[in-house]
Amino acid sequence: MAFTCFFMFFLFGCARKNETTQAVRTWLEKSFPGQFEVLKTSYAKNQWISSDKNTFRVVLASKADSAVQFTVIWDRSAPDGGLAPSTINSAYQNALNQVYAARSLYTELEKRNLLVSAGVDGALADIWVFTESTVEFREKVLQAILAALGVWPNTAQTEFQIQFMEPASSDDDYQKILPPATVRSLERSSWLQDNCTFVLRIQGHSIPALQELKKQVAVNPRAKRASAWLDTASRHAVEWADKNLQKPFYVETKQYVGEQVDELDPLAVRYWFPYFLKAKDAVSAGSDPDGQIVVIYQTEQNVCKQIFIEKEPAAGN
Repeated sequence: MAFTCFFMFFLFGCARKNETTQAVRTWLEKSFPGQFEVLKTSYAKNQWISSDKNTFRVVLASKADSAVQFTVIWDRSAPDGGLAPSTINSAYQNALNQVYAARSLYTELEKRNLLVSAGVDGALADIWVFTESTVEFREKVLQAILAALGVWPNTAQTEFQIQFMEPASSDDDYQKILPPATVRSLERSSWLQDNCTFVLRIQGHSIPALQELKKQVAVNPRAKRASAWLDTASRHAVEWADKNLQKPFYVETKQYVGEQVDELDPLAVRYWFPYFLKAKDAVSAGSDPDGQIVVIYQTEQNVCKQIFIEKEPAAGN
């Protein structure tokens, strides 16, 4: 019964989105004939927890230049969705300016023989570099990017997010210019999350020298290649537990494993593996672990540089 209700609600939501998409298209053809297309329609608020089922986020693109994209809010309960031609004109002009800035940035990067994608959204510029991720390659890339930013007119007022991508991923989704809606998307895109290996964020008005800049490059612990790092770290965690924990014990290496960039070494990943001082078959669902084995894995050196335990606090503390 619950599944039937969920399924019906899902179908009802899809129908509302389709109706909204068609309503936006109709309004656009009346107000801006032949100029824009609807790329995506989604609820502006979480439809599962919000009572507002009338507002939608709609991504539009210029038919003359598909990179020029922008988002508007359509309210089904308001005449013309609550939109006015001036709203569209303003959003379009803003997107046009951002794409113009992205193209000028891309031109400077391309001059330096970099295979990149570039995008601008407000004060943030996103640069995807498709290259090998060794220290040597990253240094050459950063030298080239610094040279490009030195002559790009908008550098001082821009924050840059430089994402080093798996070289082969350019075959999947390569595009010279990232639409403004794509910028800021590392946390939202599973493809980008899988293929981004290292990230660097810098402020254009205070870019440090190359040697200092290299120290700020951080590994992406959720990259596709990180599965090998996790396998190595989990193996070391179990080996460490075998030598240091009272038997019987059980170390969880698949579920509830924590991960984050190490605070002291941005090229290392800190993993947390829950452990129980009982046999695996004695661990019931929802049981609290006795502690966690912490493994700090250095991705450049391919070594586990430190292993120790963090005990769970006693009840009531």
